[in-house]
Amino acid sequence: MQEQNGVTVLVGSGYSYQLVADAYYFYLFRNATPMPAQQCFFFTVPYIPPNLVGLVNSIICANGSNSTGDTIGAGGLFSSGSNSFAYLNGQGSNRSGQFSLYGVATNTKPTWFDGSCEYYEPRIMAFQTNGNGQQSGSVHACGYQWDALVVNQPLPRGTTISYDGGTWSVLTEGTDPALMIKVA
Repeated sequence: MQEQNGVTVLVGSGYSYQLVADAYYFYLFRNATPMPAQQCFFFTVPYIPPNLVGLVNSIICANGSNSTGDTIGAGGLFSSGSNSFAYLNGQGSNRSGQFSLYGVATNTKPTWFDGSCEYYEPRIMAFQTNGNGQQSGSVHACGYQWDALVVNQPLPRGTTISYDGGTWSVLTEGTDPALMIKVA
């Protein structure tokens, strides 16, 4: 069992939160723009592609907001704040920057030769940990976020887009790139 510090989600009179959840993830965030600090949380059990089975046998990632820059708002989706947690292959760590959603937490973005934007699946990036729970080596892709897409353009939170036979809703607040999750 890996014990970690708790994450405080502030509540108050008139606060309303939105919860988006399925079997593999949940996002909890306050319905306020811009997103206030300490008012959002994210948890995921990523999809592990077949080529990594055996190398990655268990992974869980979570992040809670600690400051304005690491929320769904200005910093993108939980860009690697101090309240991040990764549990990879039986070892856990709550070190800052232990994991990130590739493409949402970075300024590097793929575009087509004509400059148009692209949708792509966000990768879960993580450091391996040693027996003491400390980071070892460099950050590597170890899975994909379920039912999520990154789009290389700034879109307001709540924007819905029909794509690939489904309806996708934007979670980020006008950041480029933006994160969308499948809602129907």
